Amino acid sequence: MQPGSLLEKKLELATVQRERIKTPLLSVTGAVMARLRPGSGAVEDRWQFSSVELSGIYADWQKADTEKEFAAKQLSKTRELTAAQLNSQGKVVERLRKLVATGTEAVRDLSAAEAGLLQTQLEGQKAVFEAESALSQATHSHADLERHLLQAGIDPALLAQVPSGASLVMADVPEVRIALVAAGQACEATFFGLPDQVFRGVVRSLAPALSPERRTLRVFFELNDQDGRLKPGMYAEIGLGTDLGRPCWRRPTAYCTSPMPITCSPKPAPDCGKSRKSRWGSAPATGWKSWKASKAASG
Repeated sequence: MQPGSLLEKKLELATVQRERIKTPLLSVTGAVMARLRPGSGAVEDRWQFSSVELSGIYADWQKADTEKEFAAKQLSKTRELTAAQLNSQGKVVERLRKLVATGTEAVRDLSAAEAGLLQTQLEGQKAVFEAESALSQATHSHADLERHLLQAGIDPALLAQVPSGASLVMADVPEVRIALVAAGQACEATFFGLPDQVFRGVVRSLAPALSPERRTLRVFFELNDQDGRLKPGMYAEIGLGTDLGRPCWRRPTAYCTSPMPITCSPKPAPDCGKSRKSRWGSAPATGWKSWKASKAASG
């Protein structure tokens, strides 16, 4: 802009301030699926769930986990027993072979010992196979119940990680917005039953697959609730990405109805022709033609 030009005389210049805003990148509706009550008892007894069906799935999952652990121990002990029996029977056969060679033992005793060794091998293989089958079945049952928990709204991996007083929240994010969500993001939740209080938390994990019917991705949150105000089944509006401060320019109050921030745009845009009536816009990069209106409103 040339100093003293007609354009400069028609424009009124003002100073804007650069700030960083922490408005959510994305807002979704979620529900409390489970809460871990504070206390000194067993963790399994302190979980509260949003439905009887979910509580039943959790109980079956715990049972399957115990069966899986028992089957793994049984397989290990069966292998140890089979190896010990084969070692003992093998030593008997070797001793009889030496005695038969010297003529102090009958050949029929050696044959019986060798047959006993083969029988021990067969019985050991059968016992190991049965133990491996039991472990495989327990593992499949455990994995199937984990999928049921995910479908019901709880990540099984979080049940053993969250601290006392924490609440697990689930929300579905549309497929077109999943790029804005990542594990570790900060979030803020406002519950419909507690509109005057904001609960802060973090995105703990994402579901491994999208829902084929709804085309949504299930996201799991952990909220801090040491006061115990949240109850399983409560719904909330959750803002994601509140920890990511984004640069903006704030206009002076005299030039708009309210001191709203103007989000910066890294790419220049052509003149929209109505920037004087725009409340929101992009910060100028290389002149007045780089302004881009992203939300037009009179005022």
